Amino acid sequence: MIRILGIELRRSVAPGGALLIAVAGTSVLHATAGRWSTGWTALAMTQREYLAVMSPLAMAAGAWQSYREHRANVAELFACVPRPRPQHMMPILVTTGLAVLVAYLLTLLLRRHHGSPTRRTTCRRPRSPSWASDWSR
Repeated sequence: MIRILGIELRRSVAPGGALLIAVAGTSVLHATAGRWSTGWTALAMTQREYLAVMSPLAMAAGAWQSYREHRANVAELFACVPRPRPQHMMPILVTTGLAVLVAYLLTLLLRRHHGSPTRRTTCRRPRSPSWASDWSR
């Protein structure tokens, strides 16, 4: 199965689609760093909102991948093969899905280049001067 996935990864548009998704997601996150730089929760919520940008790119990669059979004109050949259609499509789906997942995670990791979200500490007390400890005794 690993060999089949490797072949599909080389032949498919999954690496190009993953690169496009990673570049688009990272550029959108870096363009609006003020929205998510306040903490991890804000980053997760912002990245979830940007799925509206990245999801159509993933669907476009899948549509381009499905057009590969039509371009190669192998529909009659696949109709003659005794393998069921889901078994034939599984390596393509797994390859494209893994590529999109890697691109999404790469977007999350590449945001570290801009800087990690900082934690707000509003309850921090100011440090007392060194002479204050002498007066408290």
